[in-house]
Amino acid sequence: MGLEPLIHASPRAIILATPHLHSWDEPYSLVRDLIPKWVAAVSVASHTEEVAGYVVDALLQFAARPPLQTFIPAGVWLWLNVLPPLPSELNNRLARWDRNVFWTVRGLNNVRVLTSYLTLVWPMYSNGGLAEMEMSVREDFRGIGAGCHRAGVIQRVDYVLGRSGWGAGDHRRHRYEELKRILQEMNQEATKILSRMFHSFIFLSLLTLMGLDRIPLDVHVCSASLVTII
Repeated sequence: MGLEPLIHASPRAIILATPHLHSWDEPYSLVRDLIPKWVAAVSVASHTEEVAGYVVDALLQFAARPPLQTFIPAGVWLWLNVLPPLPSELNNRLARWDRNVFWTVRGLNNVRVLTSYLTLVWPMYSNGGLAEMEMSVREDFRGIGAGCHRAGVIQRVDYVLGRSGWGAGDHRRHRYEELKRILQEMNQEATKILSRMFHSFIFLSLLTLMGLDRIPLDVHVCSASLVTII
């Protein structure tokens, strides 16, 4: 099935077939016309791991072509958070455009989606790319309440290092270990700040005879962790 008949297919057929079309090799105009139909189909689909695998596969293919990114609503990127397994072929093809997609995901200003992207598709960056990655780590994961996201990135760094085969003297290993060190230092600093803030809040509560739940704070909850404060 080509792109043109797929535009008139059912939502289920669109979701299941789109990833297999390798849209980066299809005419731009046909892919552009398909995306609104695909977005409509995705909007009513169940967020299961199986469906998410098809959705994220197609999403990353679309995003790899910069002119198509403007047609992808921000809400579609939330499918990354399902963390479905992706075919190795997709990762190999994305290697040509990983920086472009990475900067698009960063632009969403959603640290959970960014963490999910890095967990699903961790490109083997060149030296310049690793500099960009370090900047992202310092800027996007610095929040006090982003500990669960830092943990996710650290886990992915360990995974890459474990599979890379890089020796101790390899400069790429050094750069990845530096990313991990930065994240761990952020965790230590966040722990210190939260500890100081906790004692300050107790003191303030006693002074004002207010419960802690009455003090206006911006609270962020990470799954599988305690409530933390941004």
